[in-house]
Amino acid sequence: MSDQGWIRSFARRPGDSDEVAFSKALVLAIALACCACGLVWGLLYAVVFGPGPTMWLSLAFVLIVGAAILVSARKRDHRPLIYAQIACITWIPALIEWTIGSTAASGLVIAWSFLGPIGALIFLSFRQALAWMGMFLLIVLVSTGFHPALLGAPLPVSPGIEAAFFAMNVGAAAGVVFTAAAWFVITIQKELSLRLEANRALAESHRQLMASQQALVQTEKMAALGRVSAGMAHELNNPAAAAQRSASQLREAVEAMGTASFSLGRSRLDAGQLERIHELEVQAEARVQDTVTLDPVERLDREAVIQDWLDANGLGAGGVDAATLSDLGMDADALHELQSLFGRDALGPVLERTMWWHAVVSLIAEIGHGAGRVTEIVRALKSYTYLGQGPVQAVDLNEGLNDTLVMLHGVLKQGIVVTRDFDATLPRVNMHGAELNQVWTNLISNAVDAMDGQGELTLRSRRDGAEAVVQIIDSGPGVPPEVRDRLFDPFVTTKPVGKGTGLGLSISRNIVVQNHGGTIDVRSEPGRTCFEVRLPLGRGGATADA
Repeated sequence: MSDQGWIRSFARRPGDSDEVAFSKALVLAIALACCACGLVWGLLYAVVFGPGPTMWLSLAFVLIVGAAILVSARKRDHRPLIYAQIACITWIPALIEWTIGSTAASGLVIAWSFLGPIGALIFLSFRQALAWMGMFLLIVLVSTGFHPALLGAPLPVSPGIEAAFFAMNVGAAAGVVFTAAAWFVITIQKELSLRLEANRALAESHRQLMASQQALVQTEKMAALGRVSAGMAHELNNPAAAAQRSASQLREAVEAMGTASFSLGRSRLDAGQLERIHELEVQAEARVQDTVTLDPVERLDREAVIQDWLDANGLGAGGVDAATLSDLGMDADALHELQSLFGRDALGPVLERTMWWHAVVSLIAEIGHGAGRVTEIVRALKSYTYLGQGPVQAVDLNEGLNDTLVMLHGVLKQGIVVTRDFDATLPRVNMHGAELNQVWTNLISNAVDAMDGQGELTLRSRRDGAEAVVQIIDSGPGVPPEVRDRLFDPFVTTKPVGKGTGLGLSISRNIVVQNHGGTIDVRSEPGRTCFEVRLPLGRGGATADA
């Protein structure tokens, strides 16, 4: 019956869902089926018992439910039909049974009354269905216990008539109940299927969202790695290039010193002269370790005096340099003393060898400094990434902040003044060192970007009870108030489009809060923004040493 178009369109409104439309069609189909049964039963009662209350009660059901169908169709609301049908189907079969005077003689017509609570369960609510079920049980109680005494002997009905009515009442009522129950079960199955499909779609969406978030997190990590790599390339290139340049110059200096030594070898130098040459070399080495800075005017005056002395003694056109001799602390008196000791012919090679020895020592020092700087950077990089160590280790927060500054030296503009205010007594804590360094990288990079290359960056650490406190403060313009409360949410950024993903602070909060049980907050005003990270010292055990 539900396949008929006019049944499907019963009382339907434009905004009705498919479930509501199906419910309206079903209540109409059950009402039509019950009305048809009422007509048949009315005619049968007229034939068996003659015209009377029994016949008119069946026809009254048809009239009342038929009128409710018209009202529901006009109002496009199926609730009048539901209430009318539940009331009629509950009470009219009981009244029919009472007029016949016997459950057996009526053919168990009271079985139709059970459709009342079934209809309430399907079309109303469980609470209302309980009320109608209580009413049905009351009707059964009255029918079986009281009405024979009230209504007298039942109407005479032959056994064949009783059996026929019994079969028809039970069969028809059971058929309607089965139809309603089948609809109920199918509806529930369909709803469960839709929910399962929705859950699967939600789970897939969640999986894709997590995959996208992971990809974005990885992108942010790669962006942080790019900033560190840029700093590393700059930091490693400078000392490496300086060491390479010094090595090239060292070769030339050694060759020149060899030439001067060869010239000296042809002179017959006594022990005193050789000792003086050794003293000059020691003095040259000392000058490399402790450079004397002269006033530019004083330096020029000294060089001019030395150059005049060299010219006067025939050494001005050779390989002796007045500026280098000035750096070695020599003056005209020292040169005159050396000339008296070595003579005019040997003085030139002595001065040249001393100069080139100074150059060799200086270049070796530069190479050592460059190699030491590379070693320091590699050590900082290894400490920064915690290579070769477990995921959790005793972390020195001060060292981590210093290592991060080394990593980001290339992005720290010359106009930014870095101030370190570290508590040397801060104990080590057992945490994920590499993750914390990622937090410092994000916060310092954001501070540098906020100051736009000009300002003061302060890194501060201290102990506050059972917590370690790290503050990163910049002198930038501050965070706008409308963004401050959402600053740690994903994809929220104060940077221009294309300059940031909005994930750095969100990742930092997850690392501090979820992975380490700490807190991260921001206090900002124009000219001062402070990000404060608090970490529990007792997490995983903290060592007492700083």
